[in-house]
Amino acid sequence: MSMNLGRHAAAIFVMAFFVSAPAAAGTEEEFGDLLEVGRTKDALVLAENWVRVENSQKAKFALGTAQFLYAIERLGNGFHAFGLGNAFSTGMWMDLADLPFLRVPVPANPDPQPVTYSGLRDLLERFGDDLSLADMTLAGIGPEEFDFALDFGAVSLDLDGDGQVGPNEHLVTLFSAVSQMRAPADGLLFDLDQSDAPWLRGYTHLLRAMTEFLLAHDWHQTFDETFHFLFPDSELKSSDIRRSATDALIFLEQHEPPTSYWEATRSYRWGDPNKPSRETWERTPQGREWAKWDEEYGTEYRRAENFLEYGGIADIVAFIHRFDWPIVDESRMENSRIHLLTMIDLSRENWRRVLQESDDKYEWLPSPRQTPRFPRMRVSQEVVEGWHRFLETAEDVLEGRKLIAHWRFLDKGVNVRLMFEDPGTFDPVMIAQGAAVIPYLEKGEMVSAQTAETMFDIFERGFFAYFVWFN
Repeated sequence: MSMNLGRHAAAIFVMAFFVSAPAAAGTEEEFGDLLEVGRTKDALVLAENWVRVENSQKAKFALGTAQFLYAIERLGNGFHAFGLGNAFSTGMWMDLADLPFLRVPVPANPDPQPVTYSGLRDLLERFGDDLSLADMTLAGIGPEEFDFALDFGAVSLDLDGDGQVGPNEHLVTLFSAVSQMRAPADGLLFDLDQSDAPWLRGYTHLLRAMTEFLLAHDWHQTFDETFHFLFPDSELKSSDIRRSATDALIFLEQHEPPTSYWEATRSYRWGDPNKPSRETWERTPQGREWAKWDEEYGTEYRRAENFLEYGGIADIVAFIHRFDWPIVDESRMENSRIHLLTMIDLSRENWRRVLQESDDKYEWLPSPRQTPRFPRMRVSQEVVEGWHRFLETAEDVLEGRKLIAHWRFLDKGVNVRLMFEDPGTFDPVMIAQGAAVIPYLEKGEMVSAQTAETMFDIFERGFFAYFVWFN
Protein backbone atom coordinates (compact mmCIF):
# COMPACT_ATOMS: atom_id res chain seq x y z
CA MET A 1 0.00 0.00 0.00
CA SER A 2 2.76 2.40 0.93
CA MET A 3 4.65 1.51 -2.27
CA ASN A 4 1.56 2.35 -4.33
CA LEU A 5 1.21 5.66 -2.54
CA GLY A 6 4.85 6.40 -3.25
CA ARG A 7 4.42 5.60 -6.94
CA HIS A 8 1.28 7.76 -7.11
CA ALA A 9 3.07 10.63 -5.41
CA ALA A 10 6.00 10.37 -7.83
CA ALA A 11 3.64 10.26 -10.81
CA ILE A 12 1.78 13.33 -9.56
CA PHE A 13 5.07 15.17 -9.07
CA VAL A 14 6.26 14.34 -12.59
CA MET A 15 2.90 15.32 -14.12
CA ALA A 16 2.88 18.60 -12.21
CA PHE A 17 6.35 19.39 -13.49
CA PHE A 18 5.58 18.73 -17.13
CA VAL A 19 2.22 20.50 -16.96
CA SER A 20 3.50 23.61 -15.25
CA ALA A 21 6.87 23.97 -16.96
CA PRO A 22 5.58 24.55 -20.52
CA ALA A 23 3.00 27.05 -19.21
CA ALA A 24 5.73 29.09 -17.58
CA ALA A 25 8.01 28.83 -20.63
CA GLY A 26 5.34 30.07 -23.02
CA THR A 27 3.90 32.73 -20.71
CA GLU A 28 6.01 35.65 -21.98
CA GLU A 29 4.65 35.39 -25.53
CA GLU A 30 1.09 34.81 -24.32
CA PHE A 31 1.39 37.79 -21.99
CA GLY A 32 2.39 40.02 -24.91
CA ASP A 33 -0.42 38.65 -27.08
CA LEU A 34 -3.00 39.59 -24.45
CA LEU A 35 -1.63 43.13 -24.13
CA GLU A 36 -1.66 43.51 -27.90
CA VAL A 37 -5.44 43.05 -28.06
CA GLY A 38 -6.15 45.21 -25.01
CA ARG A 39 -6.92 42.36 -22.62
CA THR A 40 -5.02 43.94 -19.76
CA LYS A 41 -7.04 42.30 -16.98
CA ASP A 42 -6.46 38.85 -18.54
CA ALA A 43 -2.74 39.60 -18.78
CA LEU A 44 -2.84 40.54 -15.09
CA VAL A 45 -4.49 37.23 -14.15
CA LEU A 46 -1.99 35.31 -16.28
CA ALA A 47 0.91 37.08 -14.55
CA GLU A 48 -0.54 36.32 -11.11
CA ASN A 49 -0.67 32.62 -12.01
CA TRP A 50 2.84 32.83 -13.43
CA VAL A 51 4.17 34.20 -10.14
CA ARG A 52 2.43 31.40 -8.25
CA VAL A 53 4.08 28.81 -10.51
CA GLU A 54 7.69 30.02 -10.34
CA ASN A 55 7.94 33.40 -8.52
CA SER A 56 10.84 34.39 -10.81
CA GLN A 57 12.21 37.85 -11.59
CA LYS A 58 10.58 37.68 -15.01
CA ALA A 59 7.19 36.61 -13.63
CA LYS A 60 7.19 39.39 -11.03
CA PHE A 61 8.15 41.93 -13.67
CA ALA A 62 5.25 40.77 -15.84
CA LEU A 63 2.87 41.12 -12.88
CA GLY A 64 4.14 44.60 -11.95
CA THR A 65 3.90 45.73 -15.57
CA ALA A 66 0.35 44.39 -15.89
CA GLN A 67 -0.67 46.08 -12.64
CA PHE A 68 0.79 49.39 -13.85
CA LEU A 69 -0.97 49.19 -17.21
CA TYR A 70 -4.22 48.14 -15.55
CA ALA A 71 -4.02 51.20 -13.29
CA ILE A 72 -3.75 53.44 -16.35
CA GLU A 73 -6.54 51.57 -18.11
CA ARG A 74 -8.89 51.91 -15.13
CA LEU A 75 -8.13 55.65 -14.97
CA GLY A 76 -8.98 55.89 -18.66
CA ASN A 77 -12.17 53.89 -18.10
CA GLY A 78 -13.21 56.38 -15.43
CA PHE A 79 -12.50 59.39 -17.65
CA HIS A 80 -14.38 57.72 -20.50
CA ALA A 81 -17.38 57.04 -18.26
CA PHE A 82 -17.53 60.78 -17.53
CA GLY A 83 -17.14 61.70 -21.22
CA LEU A 84 -13.67 63.29 -21.11
CA GLY A 85 -12.88 62.20 -24.67
CA ASN A 86 -15.80 64.25 -25.98
CA ALA A 87 -13.78 67.41 -25.29
CA PHE A 88 -11.92 66.90 -28.56
CA SER A 89 -15.01 67.78 -30.60
CA THR A 90 -15.88 71.15 -29.01
CA GLY A 91 -14.79 73.16 -32.05
CA MET A 92 -12.73 75.53 -29.90
CA TRP A 93 -9.50 76.80 -31.36
CA MET A 94 -7.89 76.16 -27.96
CA ASP A 95 -9.28 75.02 -24.61
CA LEU A 96 -8.26 73.24 -21.41
CA ALA A 97 -8.10 69.91 -23.27
CA ASP A 98 -5.04 71.30 -25.07
CA LEU A 99 -3.08 71.57 -21.82
CA PRO A 100 -0.45 68.77 -21.63
CA PHE A 101 -1.71 67.21 -18.38
CA LEU A 102 -5.28 66.99 -19.74
CA ARG A 103 -4.36 65.72 -23.20
CA VAL A 104 -5.59 62.19 -22.56
CA PRO A 105 -6.49 60.20 -25.72
CA VAL A 106 -9.70 58.71 -24.33
CA PRO A 107 -12.28 57.70 -26.99
CA ALA A 108 -15.51 59.68 -27.10
CA ASN A 109 -18.44 58.31 -25.11
CA PRO A 110 -21.86 58.63 -26.81
CA ASP A 111 -23.69 58.17 -23.50
CA PRO A 112 -21.53 59.37 -20.57
CA GLN A 113 -22.64 59.55 -16.97
CA PRO A 114 -22.69 62.98 -15.28
CA VAL A 115 -19.30 63.95 -13.92
CA THR A 116 -19.04 65.12 -10.32
CA TYR A 117 -16.24 66.64 -8.31
CA SER A 118 -16.39 63.82 -5.76
CA GLY A 119 -16.43 61.29 -8.60
CA LEU A 120 -13.18 62.67 -10.00
CA ARG A 121 -11.55 62.64 -6.56
CA ASP A 122 -12.62 59.01 -6.05
CA LEU A 123 -11.17 58.17 -9.46
CA LEU A 124 -7.82 59.75 -8.56
CA GLU A 125 -7.74 57.98 -5.19
CA ARG A 126 -8.39 54.61 -6.84
CA PHE A 127 -5.64 55.36 -9.37
CA GLY A 128 -3.16 55.91 -6.55
CA ASP A 129 -4.20 52.67 -4.84
CA ASP A 130 -3.79 50.74 -8.11
CA LEU A 131 -0.30 52.17 -8.62
CA SER A 132 0.72 51.18 -5.09
CA LEU A 133 0.02 47.52 -5.94
CA ALA A 134 2.33 47.71 -8.95
CA ASP A 135 5.00 49.37 -6.81
CA MET A 136 4.85 46.62 -4.15
CA THR A 137 5.24 43.91 -6.80
CA LEU A 138 8.13 45.62 -8.58
CA ALA A 139 9.88 46.26 -5.25
CA GLY A 140 10.47 42.50 -5.01
CA ILE A 141 12.67 42.46 -8.14
CA GLY A 142 16.38 42.44 -7.31
CA PRO A 143 19.45 43.17 -9.46
CA GLU A 144 19.74 39.58 -10.72
CA GLU A 145 19.70 39.49 -14.52
CA PHE A 146 16.70 38.54 -16.64
CA ASP A 147 15.31 39.45 -20.08
CA PHE A 148 11.71 40.20 -20.90
CA ALA A 149 10.82 40.93 -24.53
CA LEU A 150 7.89 43.33 -24.92
CA ASP A 151 6.72 45.26 -27.98
CA PHE A 152 5.58 48.65 -26.69
CA GLY A 153 4.20 49.48 -30.11
CA ALA A 154 1.74 46.60 -29.86
CA VAL A 155 0.52 47.21 -26.30
CA SER A 156 -3.05 48.47 -26.22
CA LEU A 157 -5.28 49.69 -23.42
CA ASP A 158 -9.05 49.26 -23.54
CA LEU A 159 -9.73 52.81 -22.39
CA ASP A 160 -13.42 52.76 -23.25
CA GLY A 161 -14.04 49.20 -21.97
CA ASP A 162 -15.71 48.01 -25.18
CA GLY A 163 -13.41 44.99 -25.64
CA GLN A 164 -11.99 46.43 -28.89
CA VAL A 165 -8.75 48.24 -29.69
CA GLY A 166 -9.43 51.67 -31.18
CA PRO A 167 -6.98 53.95 -33.02
CA ASN A 168 -6.25 56.02 -29.89
CA GLU A 169 -5.98 53.09 -27.50
CA HIS A 170 -2.34 52.20 -28.07
CA LEU A 171 0.21 52.81 -25.32
CA VAL A 172 2.59 54.46 -27.78
CA THR A 173 -0.10 57.06 -28.62
CA LEU A 174 -0.29 58.13 -24.99
CA PHE A 175 3.49 58.07 -24.52
CA SER A 176 4.16 60.06 -27.71
CA ALA A 177 1.53 62.67 -26.78
CA VAL A 178 3.26 63.30 -23.47
CA SER A 179 6.93 62.89 -24.38
CA GLN A 180 6.91 64.01 -28.04
CA MET A 181 9.55 61.33 -28.66
CA ARG A 182 9.70 59.64 -32.05
CA ALA A 183 9.49 55.88 -32.19
CA PRO A 184 12.60 54.04 -33.44
CA ALA A 185 12.56 53.26 -37.15
CA ASP A 186 12.92 49.53 -36.39
CA GLY A 187 9.91 49.43 -34.08
CA LEU A 188 9.27 49.44 -30.35
CA LEU A 189 10.34 45.93 -29.40
CA PHE A 190 12.51 46.14 -26.28
CA ASP A 191 14.38 43.62 -24.16
CA LEU A 192 13.39 44.79 -20.71
CA ASP A 193 15.48 43.62 -17.78
CA GLN A 194 16.29 44.05 -14.11
CA SER A 195 17.23 47.71 -14.67
CA ASP A 196 13.73 48.59 -15.81
CA ALA A 197 12.03 47.47 -12.58
CA PRO A 198 13.17 50.51 -10.54
CA TRP A 199 12.44 52.70 -13.59
CA LEU A 200 8.80 51.58 -13.64
CA ARG A 201 8.58 51.87 -9.85
CA GLY A 202 9.79 55.45 -10.20
CA TYR A 203 6.90 56.19 -12.51
CA THR A 204 4.39 54.84 -9.98
CA HIS A 205 5.78 57.28 -7.42
CA LEU A 206 5.81 60.23 -9.83
CA LEU A 207 2.15 59.67 -10.70
CA ARG A 208 1.23 59.12 -7.06
CA ALA A 209 2.99 62.38 -6.13
CA MET A 210 0.77 64.18 -8.64
CA THR A 211 -2.34 62.36 -7.41
CA GLU A 212 -1.62 63.13 -3.75
CA PHE A 213 -1.05 66.79 -4.61
CA LEU A 214 -4.48 67.02 -6.26
CA LEU A 215 -6.21 65.21 -3.42
CA ALA A 216 -4.52 67.46 -0.87
CA HIS A 217 -6.35 70.51 -2.25
CA ASP A 218 -9.90 71.68 -2.83
CA TRP A 219 -10.33 72.50 -6.54
CA HIS A 220 -14.13 72.31 -6.51
CA GLN A 221 -14.65 75.89 -7.75
CA THR A 222 -12.19 75.36 -10.61
CA PHE A 223 -14.14 72.25 -11.56
CA ASP A 224 -17.50 74.05 -11.43
CA GLU A 225 -16.45 77.07 -13.48
CA THR A 226 -13.91 75.86 -16.05
CA PHE A 227 -14.44 72.15 -16.78
CA HIS A 228 -17.44 72.64 -19.11
CA PHE A 229 -15.43 71.74 -22.21
CA LEU A 230 -13.55 68.87 -20.58
CA PHE A 231 -16.86 67.15 -19.81
CA PRO A 232 -19.26 68.79 -22.28
CA ASP A 233 -22.10 66.30 -21.76
CA SER A 234 -22.38 66.97 -18.03
CA GLU A 235 -24.28 69.80 -16.40
CA LEU A 236 -21.89 72.12 -14.54
CA LYS A 237 -22.38 75.63 -13.21
CA SER A 238 -20.65 77.02 -16.30
CA SER A 239 -22.32 74.76 -18.88
CA ASP A 240 -24.14 77.73 -20.49
CA ILE A 241 -20.75 78.68 -21.95
CA ARG A 242 -20.48 75.26 -23.56
CA ARG A 243 -24.02 75.49 -24.94
CA SER A 244 -23.25 78.91 -26.39
CA ALA A 245 -20.15 77.48 -28.08
CA THR A 246 -22.24 74.71 -29.59
CA ASP A 247 -24.72 77.28 -30.95
CA ALA A 248 -21.83 79.29 -32.40
CA LEU A 249 -20.37 76.24 -34.10
CA ILE A 250 -23.74 75.30 -35.59
CA PHE A 251 -24.24 78.88 -36.84
CA LEU A 252 -20.84 78.88 -38.56
CA GLU A 253 -21.57 75.57 -40.25
CA GLN A 254 -25.01 76.71 -41.46
CA HIS A 255 -24.09 80.22 -42.65
CA GLU A 256 -20.73 79.98 -44.35
CA PRO A 257 -19.82 82.91 -46.63
CA PRO A 258 -20.32 82.39 -50.38
CA THR A 259 -17.40 80.53 -51.92
CA SER A 260 -16.92 83.48 -54.29
CA TYR A 261 -15.78 85.56 -51.33
CA TRP A 262 -12.86 83.25 -50.53
CA GLU A 263 -11.96 83.05 -54.23
CA ALA A 264 -12.05 86.83 -54.49
CA THR A 265 -9.80 87.38 -51.47
CA ARG A 266 -7.21 85.15 -53.11
CA SER A 267 -7.54 86.72 -56.58
CA TYR A 268 -8.04 90.41 -55.81
CA ARG A 269 -5.66 90.78 -52.87
CA TRP A 270 -7.27 93.74 -51.13
CA GLY A 271 -4.87 96.65 -50.78
CA ASP A 272 -2.70 95.70 -53.77
CA PRO A 273 -2.61 98.80 -56.02
CA ASN A 274 -2.09 96.59 -59.07
CA LYS A 275 -5.36 94.71 -58.41
CA PRO A 276 -8.98 95.89 -58.57
CA SER A 277 -10.23 97.35 -55.28
CA ARG A 278 -12.70 95.68 -52.96
CA GLU A 279 -15.29 98.32 -53.93
CA THR A 280 -14.89 97.35 -57.58
CA TRP A 281 -15.31 93.68 -56.75
CA GLU A 282 -18.44 94.35 -54.70
CA ARG A 283 -20.11 95.72 -57.85
CA THR A 284 -19.63 92.35 -59.60
CA PRO A 285 -22.30 89.59 -59.37
CA GLN A 286 -20.08 87.67 -56.96
CA GLY A 287 -19.51 90.80 -54.91
CA ARG A 288 -23.21 91.57 -54.69
CA GLU A 289 -23.81 87.97 -53.53
CA TRP A 290 -21.29 88.43 -50.77
CA ALA A 291 -22.67 91.87 -49.79
CA LYS A 292 -26.12 90.35 -49.36
CA TRP A 293 -24.68 87.57 -47.16
CA ASP A 294 -22.68 90.07 -45.15
CA GLU A 295 -25.71 92.24 -44.50
CA GLU A 296 -27.74 89.25 -43.27
CA TYR A 297 -25.17 87.20 -41.37
CA GLY A 298 -21.77 88.92 -41.39
CA THR A 299 -21.86 90.56 -37.95
CA GLU A 300 -23.12 87.47 -36.14
CA TYR A 301 -20.78 85.22 -38.11
CA ARG A 302 -17.74 87.22 -37.01
CA ARG A 303 -18.97 87.18 -33.41
CA ALA A 304 -19.25 83.40 -33.54
CA GLU A 305 -15.74 83.19 -35.02
CA ASN A 306 -14.36 85.31 -32.18
CA PHE A 307 -16.14 83.11 -29.65
CA LEU A 308 -14.47 79.96 -30.92
CA GLU A 309 -11.11 81.64 -31.43
CA TYR A 310 -10.81 83.35 -28.06
CA GLY A 311 -13.34 81.57 -25.80
CA GLY A 312 -10.99 78.71 -25.02
CA ILE A 313 -8.21 81.14 -24.16
CA ALA A 314 -10.60 82.90 -21.78
CA ASP A 315 -11.29 79.53 -20.11
CA ILE A 316 -7.57 78.92 -19.66
CA VAL A 317 -7.21 82.38 -18.10
CA ALA A 318 -10.18 81.59 -15.82
CA PHE A 319 -8.59 78.26 -14.90
CA ILE A 320 -5.43 80.09 -13.84
CA HIS A 321 -7.51 82.70 -12.00
CA ARG A 322 -9.33 79.95 -10.06
CA PHE A 323 -6.07 78.14 -9.36
CA ASP A 324 -6.17 79.19 -5.73
CA TRP A 325 -6.80 75.85 -4.09
CA PRO A 326 -7.23 75.66 -0.30
CA ILE A 327 -5.48 72.80 1.48
CA VAL A 328 -7.83 70.10 2.76
CA ASP A 329 -5.38 67.34 3.76
CA GLU A 330 -1.87 68.39 4.79
CA SER A 331 -0.70 64.78 5.14
CA ARG A 332 -1.18 64.22 1.42
CA MET A 333 1.22 67.06 0.63
CA GLU A 334 3.91 65.37 2.73
CA ASN A 335 3.06 62.09 0.98
CA SER A 336 3.59 63.85 -2.34
CA ARG A 337 7.05 65.01 -1.27
CA ILE A 338 8.01 61.53 -0.07
CA HIS A 339 6.90 60.03 -3.40
CA LEU A 340 9.13 62.50 -5.24
CA LEU A 341 12.10 61.65 -3.02
CA THR A 342 11.46 57.93 -3.54
CA MET A 343 11.37 58.50 -7.29
CA ILE A 344 14.81 60.11 -7.05
CA ASP A 345 16.21 57.13 -5.13
CA LEU A 346 14.73 54.71 -7.67
CA SER A 347 16.20 56.65 -10.57
CA ARG A 348 19.63 56.32 -8.99
CA GLU A 349 19.09 52.56 -8.54
CA ASN A 350 17.88 52.36 -12.13
CA TRP A 351 21.10 53.92 -13.41
CA ARG A 352 23.28 51.88 -11.04
CA ARG A 353 21.86 48.73 -12.66
CA VAL A 354 22.02 50.14 -16.19
CA LEU A 355 25.70 51.07 -15.87
CA GLN A 356 26.52 47.53 -14.69
CA GLU A 357 25.06 45.91 -17.81
CA SER A 358 27.49 44.32 -20.27
CA ASP A 359 25.05 43.30 -23.03
CA ASP A 360 23.70 45.48 -25.84
CA LYS A 361 20.24 44.32 -26.81
CA TYR A 362 17.09 46.31 -27.53
CA GLU A 363 17.58 48.44 -24.43
CA TRP A 364 14.79 50.69 -23.19
CA LEU A 365 17.21 52.87 -21.27
CA PRO A 366 20.76 52.37 -22.58
CA SER A 367 24.05 53.16 -20.91
CA PRO A 368 26.65 55.23 -22.83
CA ARG A 369 28.17 51.88 -23.94
CA GLN A 370 24.89 50.58 -25.34
CA THR A 371 22.99 51.48 -28.50
CA PRO A 372 20.25 54.12 -28.12
CA ARG A 373 17.13 53.46 -30.19
CA PHE A 374 15.31 56.77 -30.01
CA PRO A 375 16.23 59.22 -32.80
CA ARG A 376 17.83 62.46 -31.57
CA MET A 377 18.01 61.18 -27.97
CA ARG A 378 21.65 60.58 -27.11
CA VAL A 379 22.79 58.96 -23.87
CA SER A 380 26.40 60.02 -23.37
CA GLN A 381 28.45 59.98 -20.19
CA GLU A 382 27.86 63.73 -19.96
CA VAL A 383 24.09 63.21 -20.11
CA VAL A 384 24.19 60.53 -17.40
CA GLU A 385 26.33 62.71 -15.13
CA GLY A 386 24.06 65.68 -15.83
CA TRP A 387 21.01 63.63 -14.87
CA HIS A 388 22.63 62.63 -11.59
CA ARG A 389 23.39 66.28 -10.85
CA PHE A 390 19.73 67.08 -11.51
CA LEU A 391 18.67 64.32 -9.10
CA GLU A 392 21.03 65.66 -6.45
CA THR A 393 19.73 69.20 -6.88
CA ALA A 394 16.10 68.08 -6.82
CA GLU A 395 16.71 66.09 -3.64
CA ASP A 396 18.44 69.06 -2.01
CA VAL A 397 15.44 71.26 -2.83
CA LEU A 398 12.86 68.74 -1.57
CA GLU A 399 14.85 68.24 1.65
CA GLY A 400 15.26 71.97 2.19
CA ARG A 401 19.06 71.85 1.93
CA LYS A 402 18.94 74.28 -0.99
CA LEU A 403 16.51 77.11 -1.63
CA ILE A 404 14.80 78.25 -4.83
CA ALA A 405 15.55 81.81 -5.82
CA HIS A 406 12.59 84.16 -6.30
CA TRP A 407 12.82 87.24 -8.49
CA ARG A 408 11.17 89.47 -5.86
CA PHE A 409 13.62 88.60 -3.04
CA LEU A 410 17.32 89.05 -3.65
CA ASP A 411 18.75 87.95 -0.28
CA LYS A 412 16.41 85.03 0.50
CA GLY A 413 15.13 81.89 -1.20
CA VAL A 414 12.08 79.67 -0.96
CA ASN A 415 12.25 76.54 1.21
CA VAL A 416 10.24 74.08 -0.89
CA ARG A 417 10.23 71.45 1.85
CA LEU A 418 8.30 73.83 4.11
CA MET A 419 5.75 74.38 1.35
CA PHE A 420 5.00 70.63 1.49
CA GLU A 421 5.17 70.30 5.27
CA ASP A 422 3.19 73.42 6.16
CA PRO A 423 1.09 74.06 3.05
CA GLY A 424 -1.37 76.85 2.55
CA THR A 425 -3.65 77.74 -0.35
CA PHE A 426 -1.91 76.82 -3.58
CA ASP A 427 -1.99 79.83 -5.91
CA PRO A 428 0.62 79.89 -8.72
CA VAL A 429 -0.13 83.53 -9.56
CA MET A 430 0.49 84.67 -5.98
CA ILE A 431 3.54 82.43 -5.80
CA ALA A 432 4.92 84.13 -8.88
CA GLN A 433 3.96 87.55 -7.50
CA GLY A 434 5.73 86.73 -4.24
CA ALA A 435 3.16 87.20 -1.47
CA ALA A 436 2.40 83.46 -1.18
CA VAL A 437 6.05 82.48 -0.62
CA ILE A 438 6.83 84.97 2.16
CA PRO A 439 6.16 82.39 4.94
CA TYR A 440 8.71 80.06 3.33
CA LEU A 441 11.57 82.52 2.75
CA GLU A 442 14.95 81.76 4.32
CA LYS A 443 18.56 82.72 3.97
CA GLY A 444 20.83 79.97 2.72
CA GLU A 445 22.36 78.30 -0.32
CA MET A 446 20.20 78.71 -3.40
CA VAL A 447 19.94 76.84 -6.66
CA SER A 448 21.48 79.19 -9.16
CA ALA A 449 20.11 80.12 -12.54
CA GLN A 450 23.41 78.89 -13.97
CA THR A 451 22.64 75.37 -12.70
CA ALA A 452 19.38 75.30 -14.65
CA GLU A 453 21.08 76.73 -17.74
CA THR A 454 23.76 74.04 -17.56
CA MET A 455 21.08 71.33 -17.38
CA PHE A 456 19.38 72.70 -20.49
CA ASP A 457 22.70 72.82 -22.34
CA ILE A 458 23.56 69.21 -21.45
CA PHE A 459 20.17 67.96 -22.60
CA GLU A 460 20.23 70.20 -25.69
CA ARG A 461 17.05 72.06 -24.70
CA GLY A 462 15.16 68.77 -24.66
CA PHE A 463 15.11 68.31 -20.88
CA PHE A 464 11.38 67.57 -20.65
CA ALA A 465 11.64 64.68 -23.13
CA TYR A 466 14.59 63.25 -21.17
CA PHE A 467 12.65 63.66 -17.92
CA VAL A 468 9.70 61.69 -19.31
CA TRP A 469 12.13 59.01 -20.55
CA PHE A 470 14.44 58.84 -17.53
CA ASN A 471 11.93 59.84 -14.81
